[in-house]
Amino acid sequence: MAKNAALFRERYILAYVGSTILIVASVFSYMLYPKAAPAAALSSADSKSFQSGRFGIFFMYPENYRLDERDLGGAAPLHFALVLKPSPGSSSSGGQIVIDMYEDEPEYMTAGDFVRAYPDLAMRAIGADIASSTRGYLHGLEFPWSPPYQGRTFVVARKGFIYAFSLVGADETSAIGRDFDRIVATAAVAR
Repeated sequence: MAKNAALFRERYILAYVGSTILIVASVFSYMLYPKAAPAAALSSADSKSFQSGRFGIFFMYPENYRLDERDLGGAAPLHFALVLKPSPGSSSSGGQIVIDMYEDEPEYMTAGDFVRAYPDLAMRAIGADIASSTRGYLHGLEFPWSPPYQGRTFVVARKGFIYAFSLVGADETSAIGRDFDRIVATAAVAR
């Protein structure tokens, strides 16, 4: 009888431990599971591309967007912006995507140094959660803008240039927010 009780107790403990492991594994897999499906990738059939050897950047963008190039520099350091706006009447209307490129010579700044040093970005980042992020092939810092601003910025530092990809005046879940994710996922910058 004592032998049966010991055997029963042993099986009970094994069942309890096994159940606990399954529950813990389920909880962790739920926490790590992506919350939303990633945006569909851009293909060369439904997009245009931008490439600049001068700024060391390449990316693709939906064909229903208009690309405006703006030289905001004047004196050193160089500051150049690419502004992507959806065509009027498209499903992505409202807001814009801005890719700022800043010359970073002769000193090399990290993305964190740049966010803190550049007044416009520092003001948007006040109180925001600045986090390390990887988008496509790029690794940098990302943060949502603090109110009253609406947007998000992803900053990548490379020797020679700082790249700031920004979603301006739109929510991440909007059509232009999804396009922002798709554009940044195709971006490549010089090393």
